[in-house]
Amino acid sequence: MYGTQGCRVYWDNIKVKLLVTMPPQVSLGTRCTISHSSNHLLGRSQLPANSCKQIHDASILGGKPQIKNGLYWIRTKQRDLRTAVQTYCDMENGGWTLVGKISGSVGNIYNKWLVENNNLNLLRLGPMISSSNKMSCMDARLLAVDYASEVMLASGENRNGIGKNWVKWVLPSERELKSFWNHTIGYQAVKSAGKESVTVFAWNGQKEVICKNNSFYICKDLQVTFFLSCTGK
Repeated sequence: MYGTQGCRVYWDNIKVKLLVTMPPQVSLGTRCTISHSSNHLLGRSQLPANSCKQIHDASILGGKPQIKNGLYWIRTKQRDLRTAVQTYCDMENGGWTLVGKISGSVGNIYNKWLVENNNLNLLRLGPMISSSNKMSCMDARLLAVDYASEVMLASGENRNGIGKNWVKWVLPSERELKSFWNHTIGYQAVKSAGKESVTVFAWNGQKEVICKNNSFYICKDLQVTFFLSCTGK
């Protein structure tokens, strides 16, 4: 049987006891040949994705992705397709999700940055930063905890994707939604949490351990996040 969202759904090992004397014969049929580029719904409002990388990987046909940079819908809550936001995806570099933009002085944003949806219209304009003293972000905790592998901070001069200057680092292996980026727990709780080293890699080949991170993943030098690179789980 073919599914309505994606390529194929198979039902196997079907037995209806007491109603039939012999197990029914189930045919797997032929491989479906839908066009990924025109008919695939993943990332549209009808079927929000977990990440841009999930959309990117689902579009691969013949070893190549069939999808372009642009706006797609990403879930922000577990098991709830209705809580999704539209943001920019850089598919040309493997499926990076734009989760936030910041320019200039925007005041204290610790209780908003990447933990709630704020000025989403700026995310929908793409990665380029065209105005000063502005901040926009999505609630990226679910994405960061369950589906991301790396985080990147990039310059915002590129209208269509990652800027020419960037730094990125690997997310910690142990992450929980209740604690990730949770500044509201209080300064003392964050200060007393266990710490681990964070190695940051730059576009020019340099790398450096710039701070010690903790279980809340709060580090003074690493609070600004631009794109998330994801691996589907």
